[in-house]
Formats: sequence, structure tokens, C-alpha cells
Amino acid sequence: VMPQVEVCVFQRQYVVAIAKRPSAYGCKPTFLRRTPYPSALPMVFKCLFFSCLGSRRDLTTVRANERPSALLQARGLSYPRATDRFPHNCINCNKLLYPDRTACLVCGHPVRHEVVEWELLAAAAQYMQDSQATKKVMKPKLSSKSAHNSVLLLYDDRCRLHQAPGSMDATEEDCKHGRSHPERPERVAAIVARLQATGLLARCLCSQGRDASQEELLAVHDPQLIAAVEKAAQAAAQRAARWSKAKATGMLSETAVVLEEMDALDSPHIRENYFNASTAGCARLAAGSAADVARRVVCGAARHGAAIIRPPGHHAESGVAMGFCYYNNAAVAARAAQAAGARRVLILDWDVHHGNGTQRIFYDDPSVLYMSTHRFDNGSFYPGTGDATETGSGAGLGFTVNVPWNGSGVRDADMLAAFRHVLLPVAAEFRPDLVIVSAGFDAVEGDPLGGCRVSPAAYGHFTALLSSLAPTLLLLEGGYNLSATAAATEACLRVLLGEQPAPLQGGPGMGAQAILEAHAASAAASADPWVAAALDDVSESAIQSLRRVLRLQSYLWQAARERHVLLEAALEERRQQQLARMQQRSLGAS
Repeated sequence: VMPQVEVCVFQRQYVVAIAKRPSAYGCKPTFLRRTPYPSALPMVFKCLFFSCLGSRRDLTTVRANERPSALLQARGLSYPRATDRFPHNCINCNKLLYPDRTACLVCGHPVRHEVVEWELLAAAAQYMQDSQATKKVMKPKLSSKSAHNSVLLLYDDRCRLHQAPGSMDATEEDCKHGRSHPERPERVAAIVARLQATGLLARCLCSQGRDASQEELLAVHDPQLIAAVEKAAQAAAQRAARWSKAKATGMLSETAVVLEEMDALDSPHIRENYFNASTAGCARLAAGSAADVARRVVCGAARHGAAIIRPPGHHAESGVAMGFCYYNNAAVAARAAQAAGARRVLILDWDVHHGNGTQRIFYDDPSVLYMSTHRFDNGSFYPGTGDATETGSGAGLGFTVNVPWNGSGVRDADMLAAFRHVLLPVAAEFRPDLVIVSAGFDAVEGDPLGGCRVSPAAYGHFTALLSSLAPTLLLLEGGYNLSATAAATEACLRVLLGEQPAPLQGGPGMGAQAILEAHAASAAASADPWVAAALDDVSESAIQSLRRVLRLQSYLWQAARERHVLLEAALEERRQQQLARMQQRSLGAS
């Protein structure tokens, strides 16, 4: 079948050639080249010729030594250079792709040489477009007989309607600087596709999400914020309609349309967030799905729960939408759980960014314990909050526990040390009725925003440690490396379904496995886990952060007081051992 080729003038400045090749996943548009308007004519004929060559085999699969260069030279043509094609970002991590590289510098995903390829999401597209399969999988199958070891999974495909407006109109300068938005619909599509391919969807009690009610939102957020989000989404819808009309008729300038939307976004309740016509509805859907799964888990419909939702929520404060977040999904879920009968709720946030919104909402509330591990970098990492000194206020003093990392490169051993010696002891003393995890996966290795080195398998171990405390609920937050985020989500769900977490890899992470073994040993005996664990694999920066956190929390929690003593004793023993080894080396040298 011959591919269809469309050539159009874009903003009266560029000519864009788009080839639409039929495939198993529908007609896939592909940008071939984009050329300034005056020199467009030769490019048009070249693109038509390349499209004809691609009728039997896609251009991306033709190797350099197989190209019919003699035929092209005879016709006076040549293949488009990489610098001439429409610039684009890595499909996996959304970072800028450099033409002279064979793989993405951030995540290692292979770079295609001619046109943008979306092979990573092919399975997701096929699955999402199969309405019968979606209805079959998402049909509720809840029963009290199977609730003891079951996992309730909520997902609604409508959440993919929220996307950055004008992505097809992105300028070349935007692409050069990687300005394509990382919070994109492909995040949830990749997760659901992986869960479907691995058979985990069939093992869960799956159900579609629902919109949050006004009462559920008002339990957390100010009415002014809700009104501002609705107004901004309406303005985005009007902008899209007027811009479509402007492009068709040329009667309205782009500047006028953009100024109208900027006026709608000029609100003290909205910071740095994009909007389209579906944003308000998707934000309600995410918050409502989180509340629904929390309520049903508390009521005993399932042992554990998970919600594959977007947009994320942990940056949203009571009166401010910010940081890709509009409504605070975890906070709405916590209030819904308390309304259903949960007295004490633990919210643990392992996203690489601090959940400033969740902390601020519950800062003076002793019924909700908020704990977070995140990059802080002495206040320079977004959003700049979450220092260890932020421990709550009033009646909520001590019910905020922050474990800040002051640098990049956080590894499995660092995170597991925080869980074993700070988070779990305090959480056990709190005795929660429900654990809500703000499950952001942007600390995973290869994420374009996190800069950390946590493995996907480690998240399975985090989930195993938390699920031993109480029924556990996972709510998707960040995570912008598609393959790594999907792998980490799979690891978490496997643990909730009753499987043992996968062993951590060797090499630099051996100390992480030692910490896990020490945790298992200390559960059966009163041994000192810090002496048994390989502290040498925990970074010095992480150790200093843990010492500071335990010192501050020791005034508020008995468990932190005990762990602080163990930590200092273990560090002193390690110093003595190092000193003894140095003395032996000096004696041997003499």
C-alpha cells in the first residue's frame, strides 16, 4: 500500500512533509522534514521519493549499506541529513535526541536515524484501541471471598486526554531545548501495556475510575482553587477552538489567542501548569479514583490497592496548583479513607521531589503521618522544601518526617537504609490503619528529571516493607522514563499480589541486599542491624542525612531515639575497624 504524503505550509514560514504509513496500529503520521518556505520545493520532491521507497519497507529499517545511493545520485537526489529533519525528543525519557548519537544520552534508548519511531508504545496503542479488551479487563470483579489476598487496580483511559496543548505546533527552538513536556499521556499507556503483557492485569481486581465529588475536593482544597482550575480549562478549550479557526481562516493572530489564555491563567492559585480542554476533568478523575480505591480498600473489598492515574498530585497545596499537579490525590484519598473508618493514615512519598502540597495540608494534623524521601540539595532542588527540620506544627508536631538527600546519585542502599532505620521504625510506632504511597518513580536510574540511580527492583522491596504494616495503596505520581517507570510499577504490583521481590543486582548494590538480610535477621532476633549491614555501600552523604534526621526525630519518637543510638554505635565501631586496618598496614609497611 502506498503511503499517503501530506505537504502543508506551517505558519507561513515552513513547509512540513508528513508521511502516513498504514501499519498494524493504524495510520501513523511521521514527520519527514521541515524546511523554510523559500527553499521548500526541492524538499517536497525528495520527501515524495522517500515515501515511495518506504512503501515496501519502512525507511527506519533500511541500513546505510542497503540504501540505493546509485539510484538517488542518478536522479540528482540525496537522503535528508539528520540536521535537516524535524527535531524531536526521545520517546522513552523525552530528552533531546542528538543526531550524531546512536542512543539517548539519558536513558540509553536506541536512536532511530531517519524519522521518529514509536515502537516502545506500539503494544500500548494496540491495547488501548481494542475497546473490547479494555471493557473485559476493566470490568469490576469484586467479591468478599477473594478480597483477603486481592489487589484492586483502578485505571481509566480518559486520563490520557490531559496533554500539553500545541504539541504538534512546537517550534524548532522548543525541540532543540527539550521543551516537549515530560508529563505526557504515554506514561500511563506504557504502564498499562506492560501490566497487560505480563499478565498482571488479569490477576488484579480491575475497575474504572470516577470523578471526585465536590465534597471530596473541598475536604482538601479551597473553592477558589477548584474554580480557577475549571476556568483555566475552559479558557484552554476556547483557545483551541479559536486557534483552529484562526489557522483555517487567517482572521485571528496567534498572539491574540495566547494572550486570552494567559489572562485566564493569571491567577494566584495556578503556577507553572499547562492546561487543555480536558485538564479539569482529568484532575477530578485522578482525585476521584484515588478516593475510590482508598475507600474500597478500607471497607475490605481488597487487601491492597493501586491507581494508575494522572495528572499527579503531591505538589498541589490547598489553594495552589503547581508542579504538574492540580488536586492532591493522596490527600483526597486520605480524607476519603478516614471518612470510611480509617483513624490513622500513613502517607509515604518516595518521589524524587518533595511533596510540598501533601506536607502542608497535613502539617498540623496528628491523624496523618507524612513521610518523604527526596532530593533536597540544600534547598536548591525543586520545590525547595522538605528539610529534616520540617517536623510539623501544633498538634501535628512530629507527624512529618523528611529524609532529604543532598545530592544526585542516590542508590538502592541509601533508600533501603532510610526505610530500615528511619521510616519503618517510626511508621510501626504510629500503627497506621492504611498506608498510602505517593508512588513517584522519577528516582529510578535513567529518569530525565531525578538524577538518581535507584533500580526498578528496589521499589518492590520498598513495597514489601510497607505492606507488612497495613493495607497499602499505590498512587502514581512522577516518573518520566517510560520503560523504567513501567518496570518499577510491575515490581510493586507483583509484591502486592503476594510474590517475593526480585533480588537486587550485584556490584555497587550488594550493600542494599545486606541491609535487607539484616532487616530479616533483626525481625527474629535482637541483633544490631547496622553492624550486620554493609554500611560501606551507603554513601557518606546519605549517612549524614540519616544521622541528622534521627537526631531531630529522637525528641519526638521512641523508635527514632533507639535507632539513633544504634546508628552512632555502629558508626563508631566502623571507625575503630578502619583505624585498626590502617595501623596494621602501617606496621606491615615498616
